Amino acid sequence: MPRLKHTAPNHTVLAVMPASFHVLPVIHSMGATIFDAIWARQAHPSPTIELIHVVHGHVKVHLKGAVLQAGPGDTILVPGHTIHRDEFDLAKGLETYMVHFHWEAEADYFRAVTIRQFCKYCAQHRVEIMPWIEKLRASHRQHTSVDIWLAQACLSLLLGSVYQGVNVARKESARHKDYGLRRRKKLFEQARTWIGEHYREPITLDAIAHALKISPYYLSHIFSRESNFTLFAYLTSLRMQKAKLLLQQATHNVSEAAYAVGFNDPNYFSRVFRRYFNFAPRDVRTAE
Repeated sequence: MPRLKHTAPNHTVLAVMPASFHVLPVIHSMGATIFDAIWARQAHPSPTIELIHVVHGHVKVHLKGAVLQAGPGDTILVPGHTIHRDEFDLAKGLETYMVHFHWEAEADYFRAVTIRQFCKYCAQHRVEIMPWIEKLRASHRQHTSVDIWLAQACLSLLLGSVYQGVNVARKESARHKDYGLRRRKKLFEQARTWIGEHYREPITLDAIAHALKISPYYLSHIFSRESNFTLFAYLTSLRMQKAKLLLQQATHNVSEAAYAVGFNDPNYFSRVFRRYFNFAPRDVRTAE
């Protein structure tokens, strides 16, 4: 009997998501809501998850450790049993379309998508979110069992759309971060190599940056971040070690060693050498 192939070459491998996501949210109430002033003055919990889509006005939803701001076209999601206060202009009022619902996936969902990420994604992708809001509103007008099922399916698709978008953005961010890390390490090594080849010459930050085709500021930032010390601290260390080796081999006197490692002033070289090693260049062999 021929063996079955588990995955066809052109099949898409689906991302694994929590099993709870396969269960539709259960809607308890939904509809247009004119906010009462008491909600702006008093913090209150909701026994259900609240989806708040702003139709008219602006609101600041105050939660513990967060303030969510929304205007017309924005959508906010507040976890169930979360104490919050809805601040809005009492004179202008606040009109929203609200959905109160329970969902088995609530804990898994909010572990994957924070309330800030949800609001930010909805604000940045209104063109994508608005059709789901409109379908959600249209599906519940007749209040039949089919309408309720369609509303819960639309709500699930809206939540899933945000979940997918946030996770794609997170992966893209991680990919860019990884690329940035690899690029920084590569530039760091290129800078070290360039310094190793040119330490005998007068070196400036601009010269190294020009050779690597990056800005002096970025070069300095990369070097400090990758090595925990400055580029010129590294250059000084390299020059001192090279000079010490020349003096140990007795192939150069102090002045010749200074010139050989890129110093134009032997006296200044001697001061730097003493500060670095705690003994004078002429005492190299006796200091060992």
